[in-house]
Amino acid sequence: MMMESCFEGETYDQWYAKSEKMRQACYVQPADPDIVNTAVDNVITSYKPDSSVKSPLYPRQLVDTMVQYSKYQQSNFTCQMQGLGYLKDDMSLDYQYIADELMNFPIPEDLKADLQVLGGYCKDLTSCYNPNFFGKMTERQVNIKRAVFYVKCDKEVRALACMKKDIKLNLAEFDTTSMPEKDPDVLAAKLLHAIINVEGNDDLQLY
Repeated sequence: MMMESCFEGETYDQWYAKSEKMRQACYVQPADPDIVNTAVDNVITSYKPDSSVKSPLYPRQLVDTMVQYSKYQQSNFTCQMQGLGYLKDDMSLDYQYIADELMNFPIPEDLKADLQVLGGYCKDLTSCYNPNFFGKMTERQVNIKRAVFYVKCDKEVRALACMKKDIKLNLAEFDTTSMPEKDPDVLAAKLLHAIINVEGNDDLQLY
């Protein structure tokens, strides 16, 4: 696993074990997502418009199952996040706790510094995120949406930080003689940026 290698094995293993223990303690079995997805697919593929029949495309039982599944998934997520100390009682993110946990990780200082910067980026982005575009939400609901948004961002930036670390460790594999920068950290960042742009070419297309 990339994270296990990046965080040097034992550090990530300990965090993951704690996270997994909390996940299992919180877990409530929702409707099987495969059953839900199969049911939705079957409804859509078998749907034949008939102007004489005014039946809904999504039957009540399927809608209720989908809603129940979503609620259970959200409940499992917030329970685990609270158990790990990442959410306060009102479901808002405890940024200070998250930052302190990172500071206590026994990982290389340059990786820690990158994660701190990127964590700040996710914090700023999450603070600006307004999930009320589908209608008025309670403060608690907004906080949960922001927590989900933050976790998604955090996963992405952790991967970027680990990619940069890997590039820096393997700079000899890149011929950078045409690049004026000599600082390994700057070189790794530029190479990472180039790799992301090449692999994520679709991100630069407007349509």
